[in-house]
Amino acid sequence: MVFVTRPHVYKGFILTARTFQVRGSGQWTLDVTIGRRGSMRAFSSTETFPSEHDATTACWRMACRIIDQSPPDCRVSDLSGD
Repeated sequence: MVFVTRPHVYKGFILTARTFQVRGSGQWTLDVTIGRRGSMRAFSSTETFPSEHDATTACWRMACRIIDQSPPDCRVSDLSGD
Protein backbone atom coordinates (compact mmCIF):
# COMPACT_ATOMS: atom_id res chain seq x y z
CA MET A 1 0.00 0.00 0.00
CA VAL A 2 1.31 3.44 -0.96
CA PHE A 3 0.74 6.35 1.41
CA VAL A 4 0.33 9.72 -0.27
CA THR A 5 0.58 12.70 2.03
CA ARG A 6 -0.87 16.15 1.59
CA PRO A 7 1.21 18.01 -1.00
CA HIS A 8 3.58 20.79 0.01
CA VAL A 9 4.56 23.79 -2.09
CA TYR A 10 8.20 24.83 -2.35
CA LYS A 11 9.38 27.65 -4.64
CA GLY A 12 6.27 27.19 -6.79
CA PHE A 13 6.70 23.41 -7.16
CA ILE A 14 4.20 20.93 -5.75
CA LEU A 15 5.88 18.17 -3.73
CA THR A 16 4.01 14.95 -2.97
CA ALA A 17 5.56 12.23 -0.80
CA ARG A 18 4.51 8.70 -1.76
CA THR A 19 6.02 6.20 0.63
CA PHE A 20 5.27 2.58 1.31
CA GLN A 21 6.32 0.05 3.87
CA VAL A 22 8.48 -2.74 2.48
CA ARG A 23 6.68 -5.96 3.37
CA GLY A 24 8.25 -7.85 6.22
CA SER A 25 11.00 -5.30 6.86
CA GLY A 26 9.25 -2.58 8.85
CA GLN A 27 11.13 -0.06 6.70
CA TRP A 28 9.61 2.76 4.65
CA THR A 29 10.70 3.90 1.18
CA LEU A 30 11.59 7.34 -0.13
CA ASP A 31 9.49 8.26 -3.18
CA VAL A 32 8.44 11.81 -4.07
CA THR A 33 6.94 13.61 -7.05
CA ILE A 34 7.75 17.17 -8.03
CA GLY A 35 5.25 18.96 -10.21
CA ARG A 36 4.62 22.35 -11.73
CA ARG A 37 2.23 23.73 -14.35
CA GLY A 38 0.73 20.35 -15.22
CA SER A 39 4.02 18.44 -15.51
CA MET A 40 5.39 16.04 -12.94
CA ARG A 41 8.54 14.03 -12.33
CA ALA A 42 9.06 11.20 -9.81
CA PHE A 43 12.21 10.62 -7.74
CA SER A 44 13.10 7.78 -5.41
CA SER A 45 16.00 6.39 -3.44
CA THR A 46 17.13 2.97 -2.25
CA GLU A 47 17.44 4.43 1.25
CA THR A 48 14.79 3.24 3.71
CA PHE A 49 13.52 4.62 7.02
CA PRO A 50 12.14 3.12 10.24
CA SER A 51 8.86 5.08 10.14
CA GLU A 52 6.45 6.69 7.69
CA HIS A 53 7.16 10.07 9.31
CA ASP A 54 10.93 9.71 8.80
CA ALA A 55 10.42 8.66 5.17
CA THR A 56 8.08 11.57 4.49
CA THR A 57 10.51 14.06 6.04
CA ALA A 58 13.29 12.62 3.86
CA CYS A 59 11.04 13.02 0.80
CA TRP A 60 10.57 16.75 1.47
CA ARG A 61 14.31 17.23 2.05
CA MET A 62 15.28 15.39 -1.13
CA ALA A 63 12.73 17.29 -3.23
CA CYS A 64 13.95 20.66 -1.92
CA ARG A 65 17.58 19.70 -2.65
CA ILE A 66 16.64 18.71 -6.20
CA ILE A 67 14.81 22.00 -6.78
CA ASP A 68 17.60 24.07 -5.25
CA GLN A 69 20.18 22.39 -7.49
CA SER A 70 18.31 23.11 -10.72
CA PRO A 71 19.13 24.29 -13.35
CA PRO A 72 22.73 23.05 -12.88
CA ASP A 73 21.26 19.60 -12.22
CA CYS A 74 18.50 20.14 -14.84
CA ARG A 75 16.24 17.46 -13.35
CA VAL A 76 13.29 19.80 -12.84
CA SER A 77 14.30 22.92 -14.78
CA ASP A 78 11.93 22.00 -17.63
CA LEU A 79 8.99 21.97 -15.18
CA SER A 80 9.46 25.67 -14.44
CA GLY A 81 7.90 26.88 -17.67
CA ASP A 82 10.65 29.48 -18.10
